[in-house]
Amino acid sequence: MIHFKKLTRGAYVLLVITKYMQELLNTITQIIEDYQSSSEHHPQGLLDMGRNLSCSLFSLEKHRAQKHKEFEATIYSEKMNGEKVNAATNTANVRHPELYMLRRFMESAEKVQIQISIELKWLHAELLSGGIMESKNA
Repeated sequence: MIHFKKLTRGAYVLLVITKYMQELLNTITQIIEDYQSSSEHHPQGLLDMGRNLSCSLFSLEKHRAQKHKEFEATIYSEKMNGEKVNAATNTANVRHPELYMLRRFMESAEKVQIQISIELKWLHAELLSGGIMESKNA
């Protein structure tokens, strides 16, 4: 799938996102939206969300690693053509904007994954202390 990202002064950069990568991004987005929209979470649902989110992030990491290799290759190529490191890095950032997008997306998804884990631990502690049962019986 090809996307165009608007830059300053009306310029556009081509974002090349494979169909599989787009499916992973959609899956992760759906998991996060499901988590966010539910006010009461059940442990099994949280376990499933956490597992699916972890597996999807792992698969997406493979794509991020490949994009990072391409990014590094661009820097190396530009340096061999006489560019300074800063200029070569700027060129790589322009040629591979999807790497930044993937990095930011994955960081945000990992924060949700941590929150799901925290909520599971809290539910477990409440269950052990009897707090959940008491509040449901009241």
